[in-house]
Amino acid sequence: MLFDTRPKSKREDFFDRDKEIEELKDVILHKDFAAVLGIRKIGKTSLVKVTLNELPDHISLSINLGKIGSKKSYPMDTFSRIFIEGAVETLRKYTFAGKVSKIIANRLGIDPSDILELN
Repeated sequence: MLFDTRPKSKREDFFDRDKEIEELKDVILHKDFAAVLGIRKIGKTSLVKVTLNELPDHISLSINLGKIGSKKSYPMDTFSRIFIEGAVETLRKYTFAGKVSKIIANRLGIDPSDILELN
């Protein structure tokens, strides 16, 4: 969707970044390390999401460290909570139980997170 400020996950919604997507795919496929750096609101998250969605054989775990802020230190429980949020999202996306819960939730018209929770 044009002019939507949320991160993109499909290439057709993410303009003029084909070269960067292909470079990141190459790094991932060669099992190298990559850091996506840049100023705020330039599309770093979108670049990673679009690239990973085009690599269906790879399972990813996303952790949004932006929720921690710019603190130099933070409590371990804060990182643990953010890590678990990412792990739950990965379980929902890639596991059989997550896919089944999504189908059931869609049929029942409820939020899938009400079916599959990890505490």
